[in-house]
Amino acid sequence: MSDTAISFRIRPDPHTPFFSYSPQPGPPHAVAPLVNGSHAPAADRGAETRVVTSCANETALEGVVVIGFVDESKVKGLLVACTVVNPADLAATRRALNDLRMKGQRRIHFTKESDSRRRAICSMLCTLDVEVTIYKARDRDPRVARAAALAAVVADLAAANATQLIIERDDPAAAADRATLYRAVHDHGVPNLSYDLRRPHEEPGLWISDAVAWCYTKDRQWRGRVQPLIKAVREV
Repeated sequence: MSDTAISFRIRPDPHTPFFSYSPQPGPPHAVAPLVNGSHAPAADRGAETRVVTSCANETALEGVVVIGFVDESKVKGLLVACTVVNPADLAATRRALNDLRMKGQRRIHFTKESDSRRRAICSMLCTLDVEVTIYKARDRDPRVARAAALAAVVADLAAANATQLIIERDDPAAAADRATLYRAVHDHGVPNLSYDLRRPHEEPGLWISDAVAWCYTKDRQWRGRVQPLIKAVREV
């Protein structure tokens, strides 16, 4: 299973949205290296998930720069999850995720975990300073659906002044993904937004999107375990 998700740093004002189509200019930031660190519980977990079809006319967060991690599920049509992380929190987030691995594991893959492990992982994820947006594709053609979802991800990341987008590599779709991302980055005027396709074991940030996408496609109980992380569900 593959899942697409975006995580955002918890906003200081719970009434201020992350997404906006009025991005603030700012210099590109380098991705923080993986170093020792600790993770702190995220605040403001009481807000309900909003179902939206667009994010126009919302206010941008000044000075906030984020990195997006995308994975997808194909269990019930295409569903993409995008997890956005503030670069200042990235090292601690990677550290916390790596600490979840069992001996011999290269990565966290939710389809291969036991239910007890899934519950423990979900509990830890809800302490991270991240947010996830779900993108549900309407089109049944997988190529059209994937292109629409990725374009929507780029639009939201552009509004959030993101500097980097990392997507789980799907070899059969890699060429098409790069073409879609190239068009979307230029359509939204964000040439400084870099994008990369990576294997799951190469980037722990992808594991959050994988877990959230898996839970979202399951029953209400599993969806509820990651609900505190989900800030919006978009149909694209």
